[in-house]
Amino acid sequence: EMKSEKQNTFSGNGALHIKWDKIKGGCKWIGCGFGWNNWMAKDIKDIDSIAAIQMKVKSVKGSFKNLPVAFALEDYSGVQCYYGFRLELASGIFNDTAWTSVTIPLSKFDFENKNFDLEKVKQFIIQLEGDGNIYLDDIKFIRL
Repeated sequence: EMKSEKQNTFSGNGALHIKWDKIKGGCKWIGCGFGWNNWMAKDIKDIDSIAAIQMKVKSVKGSFKNLPVAFALEDYSGVQCYYGFRLELASGIFNDTAWTSVTIPLSKFDFENKNFDLEKVKQFIIQLEGDGNIYLDDIKFIRL
């Protein structure tokens, strides 16, 4: 279940409220993809060693350490490069009182071995595993 959230935001006018249970829901795959620039191909070949994707995450209720997700970039030929969440990607634990930064350096993705086209990036994907109930906001590229 994904819906726009206006009350609990890190910045701007809204965030995403994402609630899921992959096992109970019997889902083979569950997640979301974000294209930007009107789904035009993005060229990241000059920043793949110096940039990261960063987002803000907040628990809806309680706290947890492990965010059961995998991150991916997909190019326009359909190649996807995944990197699973690791504790060192987060600035702290996830709780319902403060936003936690999750930073994934682009160097963590195995672009070369997958023959990924860095000049034609289609989307950023968040694959959801297990279950969770979070707010997600402020997804962006940052310089490391």
